[in-house]
Amino acid sequence: MYRGRLLGLGLSALLLWGCDEGSTAHLPDAVAPVADADVASDSGNVSDVQADGTLVDAGPDGSQADVSRGTVEPLTVVSWNIEQFPKNSFTITKVATIILERGFDVIAVQEVAEPAEFYTLLDALPGYDGVLNDDPGNFIRVGIIYRTAAVTLDWSVTEFGDDGWAFPRPPLVAKLTAPRSDGSVAFDFVMVVLHLKAQLDAQSESRRREACVKLDQWLSQQMAFGEEKDYVLLGDWNDKLDDPPQWNVFGPLLDKTDDYVFLTQPAVRANDISFLAFPGLIDHTLITRDALHELNGGITFIPRLDQEDSFYQFDVSDHLPVVTTFELR
Repeated sequence: MYRGRLLGLGLSALLLWGCDEGSTAHLPDAVAPVADADVASDSGNVSDVQADGTLVDAGPDGSQADVSRGTVEPLTVVSWNIEQFPKNSFTITKVATIILERGFDVIAVQEVAEPAEFYTLLDALPGYDGVLNDDPGNFIRVGIIYRTAAVTLDWSVTEFGDDGWAFPRPPLVAKLTAPRSDGSVAFDFVMVVLHLKAQLDAQSESRRREACVKLDQWLSQQMAFGEEKDYVLLGDWNDKLDDPPQWNVFGPLLDKTDDYVFLTQPAVRANDISFLAFPGLIDHTLITRDALHELNGGITFIPRLDQEDSFYQFDVSDHLPVVTTFELR
C-alpha cells in the first residue's frame, strides 16, 4: 500500500518522519505570502467555498465593515511544532525572540516535552500567557501561547482524552476572543490544537484517518448544537493534503467544502514545506466556513526561519511555523 509513497525517500528521512518523539512538519518562507497569483486569490477574501476548495466573494452575508465600531488590529494565528521543546539551552531564548520580533498573537504549539520549561518560556514573553493540555502522562504535550492584549482566553479543555488510538496527543480546545478598541468583540472563536499520529506505516495512516473522521463528527455536533460557529483547527497533522485518494486521510474534511477550508491548500499548490527533515507540508490550518468573514482577505504563509538562522533546526525545531493573518473588521 505504501510502496508508491516511499519511492525516493531516503532512510534518514523515513526515520525522522517516523519518530513519534519528534515527528514531522516544517514550514517554508518567511516574510511574504505564497508568491503566486493562484495562491493569492485562494488565501482568503471570501464567503463561499468552491468544489476545489478555493474561496470566492467577501463576507458570508455580503456585509460591509461597520466603520462606526472601534478599530482592531490584524490577528496572527500560528501553528508551530517546537520539536521536543526545549531542544537545548538556546531554545527558549530563540523561540521567545521569534515570537516577540514577529509579534505573533496566538501560537498553537506542539511537542512540549518539558512543561516546566514551557512556563519558563512564558516568563521570557512579556505580555503573553499560555496553557497546556491536560495530559501529564504523555512525554509530549500541546498548548497555546497568546498575547493578552490581542485576545482573552475564555476557557480551555482537553478533548478526546480517552481515545489514545486516534489521538495519541489529546487536542487542546480553547475559546478565544479578540476585542476591538471600544471593547466590542471583533472575533470570538474556538481553537483546536492538534498533533496527530506520526509515521508512514499503514496503521499510523489509519489512525490519522480515524482522527479526521472523528474531528468531522465532533465539529458537526458542535456546529449543530452549539452557539459558536467559528472554529480554527491547526497543528501537526502528520500528513499531506495532496496525497492520492487511496492514501489521503483528510477525506471527511476535504469533501465538505461547504463546511471547512484548509488555509494551507495554496501553500501545498505552491510546493511549500513545513517539515525540514523530510521536505513536505504536513502542518495545516483548517477553519469552518463562518470564520471566512473574519479572515477577510487574510493570508497563510510559512516563514523560512531556517534560512535566517543556520542553526534553526539544531536549536529550535525541525518544523517551521505556519502563520495565518485574520484581517479583522
